Amino acid sequence: MRPATRSTTAANNGKNPQSKAASSKKRKHNASDETEDPVRKKPRQRRWKKKRGELQDLLDMPVDIIFEVFSYVMPIDLLHLSRTSKDLRAMLMSRSTISVWKAARSNVLPIMPDCYPNMSEPQYIHLIFPEFCQYCGRSSNEVAVAVQWVARRIICQSCMPIYCKSATEWNDTKKNPGAISIRKVFRGFDFREIIPCLGPNTDDGSGVEGFAFVEFLPIWEAEGRKIRFIKDRTKWLEKKTEEYETGKKLSPIYHKWLMDRSDWIKEEKERRIQNRLIQVAERVRELGWGDEVDLMPEYEEQYETLPEVREFCEKDLTESDWPEIDLEINAYMEMMRSRRLVYERDELYAERFPVLREVREDIVRSFPYLTRPSLPTVGELWAQPSIRKFILEHPKGEVFTKADLAPTVTTVFPEINERLQRRIDKELLGKVHVGLGEMGRQEREVDPETVFDLATTIFHCCGERLFWFSDIKAHECARSLQFPHAVGKEFVYAYDYLRSEEKYHGHSEAHGVGGTSFNANASKVAAEVVELCGLDPLTTTIQAMDELDPIFECLVCSSLEHTKGRCTMTWRAAIVHHAFRPHNKPYVEPQHREANLELMDEDEADIARARIDEQQSRHLYGHGLLNVCAHCDQLFTPLTELVEHVTQVHNIEEVTEEDMLPEPTNDQIPQPFYLWPPYVLKA
Repeated sequence: MRPATRSTTAANNGKNPQSKAASSKKRKHNASDETEDPVRKKPRQRRWKKKRGELQDLLDMPVDIIFEVFSYVMPIDLLHLSRTSKDLRAMLMSRSTISVWKAARSNVLPIMPDCYPNMSEPQYIHLIFPEFCQYCGRSSNEVAVAVQWVARRIICQSCMPIYCKSATEWNDTKKNPGAISIRKVFRGFDFREIIPCLGPNTDDGSGVEGFAFVEFLPIWEAEGRKIRFIKDRTKWLEKKTEEYETGKKLSPIYHKWLMDRSDWIKEEKERRIQNRLIQVAERVRELGWGDEVDLMPEYEEQYETLPEVREFCEKDLTESDWPEIDLEINAYMEMMRSRRLVYERDELYAERFPVLREVREDIVRSFPYLTRPSLPTVGELWAQPSIRKFILEHPKGEVFTKADLAPTVTTVFPEINERLQRRIDKELLGKVHVGLGEMGRQEREVDPETVFDLATTIFHCCGERLFWFSDIKAHECARSLQFPHAVGKEFVYAYDYLRSEEKYHGHSEAHGVGGTSFNANASKVAAEVVELCGLDPLTTTIQAMDELDPIFECLVCSSLEHTKGRCTMTWRAAIVHHAFRPHNKPYVEPQHREANLELMDEDEADIARARIDEQQSRHLYGHGLLNVCAHCDQLFTPLTELVEHVTQVHNIEEVTEEDMLPEPTNDQIPQPFYLWPPYVLKA
């Protein structure tokens, strides 16, 4: 059927076609135009030509072909087509196209119910595929809409309380005047029995607990007034009641289908997404990542399971999308491969680092106990290329034992230890140079070969404790740690294990030579103590002072604490006593706040020395100091437990000093001894 066309003639537009053609020609340039005021001159508006619809050619096709084409589309699409032009609307709204609408309905899943009684196919499709609220016009994608089949209305939840009345408002004459006036026409008939309702409990259109479409009341009242006879009004009520009962019976069927349709759409959408995700998974393997996918642990997410990939697959994948997807796949799989290698290496470390630790402990036991804190740690052994190579390249799957690793570690351990000791000495020497510089001495005055042997070379760490070179080498603050930082935090297990190993051996990240300093004040005091002995501070060694073993008295303490006795102490204790200024207290007179040391004569020194040794022995036998078994490195306090241990465990009947060692983290310098009778200062 050829669509009718509208022609524009002189008769229907009131204009001469020739004049119209003349007016459409380009206006000739007039010289007078140049004199016109450009401000007052109005711009010419562009005339838009109506574009001919692209579906117009569809109507040139034979009707049978058109109907055949329409039978393959969805019914909602037919409804949209009917709204594109008057000709298509006239065609699709005619009764001759009922078969087309039914064929279109057969394309819908799940199978649609039959058309609602007394309703055309387009009306039925309009209601069963609700696209917008008929009251506010908002789309069903924006707001939730409901269908009332008896009323043939689509309404959203926002409009429901506005255009409908609830049960509590039904008898309100102000809010619902129609309910009162219509009763007079129909002799008190209660229209709540047949009024279309919709609400939270009445989605199927039945019941009066929801919102009633009171807009029908004035319409029904007008219809009732036109009916003259009561019996005809009764028949009218019976017809409305029958329509209501039919709707009440059929509405749940259509409501259930809408719910099933919604579920089917969700399932279909999910099915399409899963198909696209399968395509993505196949693409991952096509790009050469199949082996890597097979090696990925179960706890790792496959690329196609990522939320962003699923979101991307909610739309159809086209050829133009794949290049971008390929880049993301390669980046993600590269990251997964790197992570897998780290995990595999961490598993290797978890298996083989404890073996390295056991090998180290076996080697360390052959060194004197006091030198063990300065020996290479597990991390420093791991840094050795030959050890690391052996650990990493040992065949996977084979048992890794001490017997496998011990020869390699034993061979290079002396070299590693020598290199480490040189580094420690160099770092400590740097501290000495800094401290002597603060004292005004030149670096050239220091002999690197002998400076650590001097009695005046004294260090301290974070606490109030002084260390000579032999003591500081046995302290955790004597060295800086190059591990675990050099491992790199990406090797999770290696980093955590090595860090815990350093702490296990007394080395934490907060310690190191950075916490050790040369004590310039103690060095000055030591120089004074050495000079009191008549020796040269620049050359006197620790060994020389220990052999001399001088005893000093603090005259200030002897005076202030005269009820205790005379304050006597060894040369090391004298330096500590003087360096930390114990008299610097508010109640002490300023002239007595500095220690005043005096070298005791040999007779008195012998007495004091014996008392100091006795006091130190009591301290050792008590709970004051930790002692180490020289045979198994086990710690004990008091000393009696160590003696019992050596006797019973190591079967040594006579325990000597060679069987026990002082724990290096404990201060082993004897405390001052107050010798009786007290010393009285002479005027």
